[in-house]
Parts: sequence; C-alpha cells; structure tokens
Amino acid sequence: RVSSLVVGMYGALVGYCSMLSLLFGGTVSILGTPFVTWHSGLVATALTASLVTLFAIVSTIWILETLARAEALEQWQLQPPENLASALSLCCIKTERKFEVHEVVEIFLGKAAGAVYCLSVVLSVGIFCWSSAQVSGAAWSSNLPLNEGSLVQCTSKDFLYKTHPSDGCWSSYAICIVLFGIIAIPLSFLEIEKLGFLFVVSFILRFVITATMVVHSIVVETMDTDSQSRSRLWTGFGLVGWFKTVPVFTFGQLLQPAVATIVYPMSCKLRLHRVFVAALITSGLTYLIVGLAVAYRFGSDVNEMANLNWLQYTSSSNAALQVMAYCIILFPSLDCLLTFAVNAIVVANTVESLLLENPQQVKRSSQIVHLFVTGMLPIIGAIFVTNLVTVIEVNTLVYCVSALFFPVAMQYQSRRIWMEKLLSLEQSDGSRDTSNGPINESTALLWYQQHTFCFQDTPYSGWYSTSLVVLVVVFFTFVCIGITIAGMAMPLN
Repeated sequence: RVSSLVVGMYGALVGYCSMLSLLFGGTVSILGTPFVTWHSGLVATALTASLVTLFAIVSTIWILETLARAEALEQWQLQPPENLASALSLCCIKTERKFEVHEVVEIFLGKAAGAVYCLSVVLSVGIFCWSSAQVSGAAWSSNLPLNEGSLVQCTSKDFLYKTHPSDGCWSSYAICIVLFGIIAIPLSFLEIEKLGFLFVVSFILRFVITATMVVHSIVVETMDTDSQSRSRLWTGFGLVGWFKTVPVFTFGQLLQPAVATIVYPMSCKLRLHRVFVAALITSGLTYLIVGLAVAYRFGSDVNEMANLNWLQYTSSSNAALQVMAYCIILFPSLDCLLTFAVNAIVVANTVESLLLENPQQVKRSSQIVHLFVTGMLPIIGAIFVTNLVTVIEVNTLVYCVSALFFPVAMQYQSRRIWMEKLLSLEQSDGSRDTSNGPINESTALLWYQQHTFCFQDTPYSGWYSTSLVVLVVVFFTFVCIGITIAGMAMPLN
C-alpha cells in the first residue's frame, strides 16, 4: 500500500531494544514478579502472564492503527484521494509528521479527552519513574558502606512488607535516592535519539543479568525451602497473591504512552506491529521465567525486590560468586537510570504538548527546566515510600486509563470516522447506488468489511481490529481494575 519508506534514525533491532527497555522498566517489573509468583502459584501466574501479554499486544497495535488513520486524515485534507485504493495508501505511519498519542486522542475524542489522557500519562509515567528510583535506592543503600553516625547499611529484610524502613536504613536509603537523582535527571537532558546505543547495551546486559538470576536459581539448592513448600509453587493457588500478580504483570506489559516516542524514529514503518509483538512476547516470557525460577530458589524468603535476595552472596569466600551477586544487585539500579531518563522525557513532552500551543518551538533551556522539574517529583516520592509492589498497584490503576481505556475508545472512534470518509469517497464517485436512501450503520459496516478485508485498512490491522475484541478488552480492563483494588486492600504479610 505504501510505495516507499521514509528512512528513520534507527532500525528494527534498536526499536526492539528500546521497547524492551521501557517494558522492563529498568527491570522494575521483573524484580517484582518472583514475589507475586510465589504467593499466587504457577498456574495463576502463567495464565495471568498470557492474558495480559495478549491484551497488551492488541491495545498497542490499536495505537499504531490510530496513528496511521490520523496521518491519513491529515493527508486527506491536504490532497483528497481520487479513489478507494489511493485513500487506503494514505493509512500508514510516516516520519514527516510526528503525532503524539495525546494529539490523536484530541483528533478522535476531543480536547477534553486529550487533557484527561495527558494527565493520566503524566501521573502513570511519573509513578513509573518513582519505582525506578526505589529499585536503585534499595540496591545502593544495601551495598554502600553507610554506617557513620545515624546511618545504617540496609538489608533485604528492611524492605520486605514495609512501606517505610527503619530510621537508620531510611536515612541511608534517602541519601542513595538523592544520588540517583543527581545522575538520572541530567541524563534525561539528552535527546532520546542519542540514547539509542545505550538502549542496545542496556538490553544486552539486562538479559545477561536476568539469565544469570534464572540459571543460578535453578542450579543452586533451594535455601530454607523443603520439597513440600516447593510443591506449593507448582500446584498451589493463593487468591491474595493472584490479586497482586495481575497489577504487576499489567504494569510491566503496558507500553502505550511511549509508543509514538519509539515509533517515529524507526525506519521499518510497515513492520512496526511485528516488532511490538516480538518485544511484548519476549517480555512476557521473561517475566514468567524469572518469576518461577527465583520464587523456586528462595521460596517464602523471596523479596519484593528480588535482586536483594543475592545480598547474602556478597560476603561469600568465592570471588566469582561475589562478583555475580554484586552484578545482580547493582545492574538493575544502573538500568533504572536509563529508564528513568527516557520516561522523564516522555512526561516532559506530554506536559509541554498539553500546556503550550507550539511545543516544537520551545527553547532548549526551557525544555531542560521542564525535565528537571519532571525528574524531581518522583525522586521526592521515592524517598518516602519504598514498597515496590504497593507503588506498582497504584500505578496499574492509572495505567488502565491511559493504556487500556483510551486505546479502546480511539480504536472505535477512529475506525468509525475513517469508515465514514471511505463511504463518502465511494458515494462521491458514483460507484455506489444511493437511490434507496441514506446508508444505515449496519449496511455501511457490512460494506466496509467487504471492501477492506475485515477491517484491514492499515498495514497493522488484523482479526484483533474488530468490534468484538474491543468489547473483550473493555471487560478485561474493568476486571484488572477490580482485582487491583481488591489486592490493595489485602496485605500478604
């Protein structure tokens, strides 16, 4: 449908790595999966991971479809197509015109909806940065020798089932959070295109560390966990644990607010949906494998931040084991630096687009000020709340609005508006008989299906683009919200 591709700034591999970097959130969600896996059981975790990944794929592709329709409508206004074939050829994402997702929300749902979307994105991605800072603060305060005066070096137990650690540990943790901010906030001042190389390096190191956690958990004899308690992981089911599992996996797999940031610099515009599908399946499998392996290894002692379970090996007499332990503990915090920076850029861009008439004309100095303010807020929040699962649960409620409700609404409305455009084109060239009166909605829908092969009006469309799937995702969204609220009211300890 598209005769030529506009060359982007990077290819599918870098785009794939960028998506995984944001999906893993600086390994934030990965570190939370073993804890909830142990408390929910294998069957519940596997089922949750599969369903969440499926719906995440569908809703993300809907964003791509909506972006393509928005570009097609803009091109239509500039140069109306002559026939149906030329109209459909417009429906593809290109590089010349970059739409932010909130702009598309305004086009199809109105300015009020666009403002609500922006607020939900700012809140959810800000809390995402908050959790990234938590991971780094916990890792650094558990390893740096902060034992002067009132400072106490933290242990893994200081963060288990606690919103706020003991005073001595908290002081050390707060210092580490401030140190994290001093490094991460200036990193966000770089343009996102210049972070492409770091995405690839981070992607490689993340999988090396994740694989190390999995392999070490499998081959080492399970500590303080007998065979009977291990069988609980494979055959048991914990209702409260499952209530915690749903928000953790949902939080990890929803990527929609950052879709436009990743999409437009990519060169493989016609294969965008395949890259997203590959990234989401990879992340879903990674969450599941890490959750099962580490939960099997540490059993009831597994920490809410799973990397802290390797603190016990930092004092080992085996030098290789010590190095491995420090890498597992500290790398997620370094990875969070990059993720924090990228998400801070997303929040700043969204706020600028919401408040300013011409965000593209903002001076670089003003952008840096906006990025600084954006980065400071989650840093402050992370100082006072250290419980990772709690923050993930709160963020899931917000994320369901920006990453599930809005894709559903945009998919439905954009398809309806685009269908009306195509119908008007067919009527105007006399190819359709309208002598029997106006076309009703059901007739138009049937015609649209016949002419576009079951709604495949964009290069990214498929069976998942139908109205029935839209209704299923709406139901799934309400279920996620209900389960998350129930889980927040039921503590595990």
